[in-house]
Amino acid sequence: MSRNDEKSTFLIFSHLLPCSNSCRMAMTDVLSAEDIKKAVGAFSAAESFNYKKFFEMVGLKKKSPEDVKKVFHILDKDRSGFIEEEELKFVLKGFTPDGRDLSDKETKALLAAGDKDGDGKIGADAVDRHLVLFGFL
Repeated sequence: MSRNDEKSTFLIFSHLLPCSNSCRMAMTDVLSAEDIKKAVGAFSAAESFNYKKFFEMVGLKKKSPEDVKKVFHILDKDRSGFIEEEELKFVLKGFTPDGRDLSDKETKALLAAGDKDGDGKIGADAVDRHLVLFGFL
């Protein structure tokens, strides 16, 4: 198979494969840069993070379930299909590089809100259930 044939085959079937680094979306592909900046700024002080208010401020409440899943996949930095506690600590940086790290207390509170099966992570397959939990549906 020639290099061009390989490339064509990849393009034809790439929609069936998990997204590689080359097709990673930016948060601003889904949410407004202005809304992100305001929301991250509103929770810049230590111990001030409120996930319900934050997710509403960035505009997730107005987004479709498909867009919320896109945000989930952007935050899933290791592309495991889960957002683990270590990834949650840096959730604000997932929205903008200027975001602060969450404290351990804030991280654990966010994980507790999203991890209903107690496995220590939030799964992509549970996003629809969490949309209700977070007050988006």
